[in-house]
Amino acid sequence: VQQLKLKYFQAIQSFTAAIELNNDFRQAKVELGTVLLKVGNHKKGLQKLRECNGYIRFRHNQDCTIFS
Repeated sequence: VQQLKLKYFQAIQSFTAAIELNNDFRQAKVELGTVLLKVGNHKKGLQKLRECNGYIRFRHNQDCTIFS
């Protein structure tokens, strides 16, 4: 579990750095939003997805699917 948390933290840092270098890097925003949602930071995750016009489709008793 600790190793997974570390990987999420590293991913957040990497995607944030990529966006700082190029604010139009849409895929980095999608990936950052996805990771933020996975770690429970729903507000920021959804904000990043909205920035690139992404959306989420939730299905009953299944995972969600994120589209960009």
